[in-house]
This record gives sequence, C-alpha cells and structure tokens, in this order.
Amino acid sequence: MKKYLIKSKKLFIINVLFVIIDSSLYTFIAFLIKDLIDTSINKNTERFTNIALISIFFIIILLISSYLREIFFAKYIQYNMTVLRYDIFSKIINRNKENFHGKNTSHYISLINNDLELIQRGYFLNFLNIIQAILSFFIATLGLLKLNTIIAVFILIISTIPIIVPYIFNNKLSTLKKSFSDSLSSLMKITKDFLLGFETIKSFNLQNTILCKYNKHNSNMEQSRYNFFSLNAMVNLIINLFSYLSYFIVLGIGTYLVIKDKTTVGTFVATIQLMEFISGPITNISYIIADFKSMLLIGNKIIKVVDENTLEDLGLKKNSFVNSIEFKNISFSYNQQNLALKNISFKIVKGQKVAIVGKSGCGKSTLINLLLKYYDNYTGDIFIDNINIKNINSESIHNLISVIHQDVFMFDTSFKNNLTLFKNYSEQDINKVINICKLYGLVNNLQNGINSNIGENGYAISGGEKQRISIARALIRKSPILILDEATNSLDNKTSYLIENSLLNISDLTLISITHKFSKQLLEKYDLIIVLKDSNIVEIGPFNKLMNNKNYFYELYSLTESKKPANINTS
Repeated sequence: MKKYLIKSKKLFIINVLFVIIDSSLYTFIAFLIKDLIDTSINKNTERFTNIALISIFFIIILLISSYLREIFFAKYIQYNMTVLRYDIFSKIINRNKENFHGKNTSHYISLINNDLELIQRGYFLNFLNIIQAILSFFIATLGLLKLNTIIAVFILIISTIPIIVPYIFNNKLSTLKKSFSDSLSSLMKITKDFLLGFETIKSFNLQNTILCKYNKHNSNMEQSRYNFFSLNAMVNLIINLFSYLSYFIVLGIGTYLVIKDKTTVGTFVATIQLMEFISGPITNISYIIADFKSMLLIGNKIIKVVDENTLEDLGLKKNSFVNSIEFKNISFSYNQQNLALKNISFKIVKGQKVAIVGKSGCGKSTLINLLLKYYDNYTGDIFIDNINIKNINSESIHNLISVIHQDVFMFDTSFKNNLTLFKNYSEQDINKVINICKLYGLVNNLQNGINSNIGENGYAISGGEKQRISIARALIRKSPILILDEATNSLDNKTSYLIENSLLNISDLTLISITHKFSKQLLEKYDLIIVLKDSNIVEIGPFNKLMNNKNYFYELYSLTESKKPANINTS
C-alpha cells in the first residue's frame, strides 16, 4: 500500500510544499499578532498601522495558499484512488476462471467500494494529514523557541504524551476495523443473494425466513461497527484529556511569566497562538495514527489482491486457425479424486461440424473448458494447428474461439451494445447476424430499436431472445471456431432448428455443438458425433454410422425420440 502514497511524486511534492507555506504563514502571523499587541500596549500608533497592513496582506496570501492546498490535496486523493481502484479491478478481471470463482462476487464489490472508501478516509487522507501535522509542529516549534524557550520546553514535553496513546490500542483498533469490514462484506453478500433470489423467495413464501437471516447479519455488522467506534471514542477521550491538561498547564506557566515580567503580553498571546500549532497537530497526529493503524489489516487485504502473482500470459500469439484441433490422451479431475475426463482423444479438422452428446455429467462441458485454457492441470495434450495450447496465449485462444453458453448474461445497456459488446461493427454486419439469429422481430418491437435499453441482465426481454442475442454476439466476431454449449436449449424447437441449421451451412466455420436435442435433420449434417459416457468417448462417427451400430448413441437417440411430442414442425 505504501507505494500508492507517493504514486504521483509530483502531486506529493506540491502538497508538501503548500503545507510548508501554510505552516510558515501561520507561524509568521503569530509573530505579527505579538507585535500588534505589544505596539498597542506601548501606544506606538504608526508601527501598529504598518503591522496591521502587513497582517492583512499575509492573511490574504494565507487564504489563497490554503485554497490551493485544498485543491491539490483533493487532486492527490483523486489520482491515488483512481489508480488503486483500477489496479484492483484489473487484477480481479484478469484472474482465470478457477481463481475468480474462488470468491463470491459480493466480496469483490465490497472490496472495491466499501474497503476502498475506508482506505481513502483512513489511509490517504490521514497520510497527508500526518505530514501536515508534523511540518506544522516543527515550524511552530522553531517559532516558539524564538519567542520563549521555557514555555516551548514545557509545551514540547506535555504535548507529546497523547501521541503514545494510539500505540497502546493499536492492535485492538486494527482488529475491530477489520471485523467491521468483514461483516460489511458478509452483509453485502447475503443482500446480493437475496435480491437475486427474489422470485424464489416470493414463490416459496420465504420472506419471514429471509428477513430473519438478513436481520442477523445486519445486527452483526452494526455491532462490529459499534465495537470499533466505542473503543475509538475511548482513545479519543484519553487523547483529549491530555490535550486539555497540557493547554491549561502552559496557560498557567505563561500567566505566571507575564506577572513576573519574564515575558510580554504580546509574546504570551503569540505563544498561545503557536501552541495551537504544536498541541493541535500532536493531538491530531494521535487521532490520525489511531485511525491509520486501524487500517493496516484492511490495507493488507487490498494490497494482497494488487500484488498477487497472476501468471503473465507469455504464450505465442496466434491470429488464425488453418488446420485442426486435436485432443491426445486427455485426463482431468476437478478435485484430484474423480476423473471428469478419462484418456480422451479425437481430432476436428477445420470447417468440420462436430456434435458432442451424452448424459449430464459425462464431461462434455469439461472438454470445452480445457480447450479454452480455463484449467491446465490435465494430463495429455491439446493442439490447435499442431501447437500445444499451453504454448498459445489465452487472448489468442479467445479470439479464435467464440463460445455460446446456456446461461446468458446481459449488460444493463442497449440491445446494440449487448450484441456488439461495446465494439464497433458495420451496420451491414449487425443486420446480418440479426437476420441469422431471427432477432428482427425483437428489434422492431423495441421502442428505440437497437438502441433500446434491455434492463438488468436483459430483464426487458425473454430468455429465448437473450439466447439469440448471445448467438449473434458470437457470430459478429467472425471467430473461425464456434462452440455451442447447450446454446439453443431455451429456444423453441422451430427457432432452434433454424438458427442451428444456418450455422451448419456456414462452410468455413468450425462448429462444435454440445447438445441434448436429437434432431435427425440436424445431426445428419454434422461430420462427426462424439459420444461420451462416464467421462469416456464410447463412440465417434457420423450420424448414420452410429445409428447402424445400434450401440450407446442409438439408445440415447431412441430414448430422446420416444419423449418427443408428436407433430413438431421444424421446417
């Protein structure tokens, strides 16, 4: 976290310079006050007028300087928070799939919003405040020593006592602040889950149960907040006690010296004025250090994300697909116990259309996850154009392959942005995929056409329409390899048939389709059908060959046919 404190050396230096200027001006004005009072007592009218005019001039300079200091102070915070928030989000978004899903998304949201807000107030702001307090203290001390050495020594001794207090409560404050941060993250997690599960809650009349659980987390969060603030209040009480004590002791000493004619009234008043820039900063430092120390655990949590060793993708860049995809003796396990894939081998030639079928849990989606480099802890080899994918960078893999999943996510933005995913495409390309995916009806019904907002996760459109948009967003990229992972399951039979048939007719497209839909008209168009059972390939070949073999695929097809409703027209 320390590296972010001086991330912009220029802004840091400017802030320090303005603090020095401000502190020097405040100290100099204390000397002007001394001269004003002493000249008024001595009834020196001419000198009094000159000092008053000089004082007004310096006050104007001080106001301008203070304004500029606040501006650059805010700029320093803005810059550091912008860079830190970007770095955190960048680390999160660049995690691989396995690491990303190791945490709930609400954890990331809480980290980026709640924890960074705490860091802004308790770390960056406090850092500058500490510098300001220290510089003010030293400059005021120099001025005080010049005015009266005896009072200066007493002030320095007594005023430094409060600074010890935060160190006594350091660990406890830090632990309580971290507890508050964690409980806030926990509350955000269940809040997100409950809001996403709104329809389930209503359908099963779970309102009272959910409210009870929410109240428990809410109470725990507020209790942790109270625990921190109550201890912090006690620390502040002790600091204030020593601050007031030191103030009145110095006041008594100064009064005594004036009575004994050891110092002038002007010097005494100026001393009290400068004491504010000694005891005040020391008291502030005590508060700030207490808050600063309490941020250490939260700061460590954030910096752990920023500094995590995400493996840089240094594989070779591949811009084209010219030959084949090949799996050789691939075995893989998610949990190091049960194999999700067992000794899988097959080859797909460029332009081929391949269907992967089998019952749920047999390993179909796992094949795709490995091809996309989501996992690399498998045995065997996967090749694209005879190059092991472990040697190809992930960005190239995802440029070559577009995947359409069964579960589709929509951004809370326009139809067009969801189709293009915020990239620029020609109107001709957009209209072409809209036509292929049968989306023209939806576009015509939307109030503002393709520029209409479709709501949070596509709330304003149907599940089938979302699925067709997901297919369109994959097609518009013109990736040479397209994977359908149960992509047409939420579509009606006619639309599903028309879209899949259109994809099968794209000659230069290499299509891999994971499907549970067994349409004879479509399956006959696939060059290969890979049949999985219990994590193994049990059959492979074109439709007619597999049907003639009358083995496992024949059983699956026959079972599916027997469950189909009669008279479904897909023409």
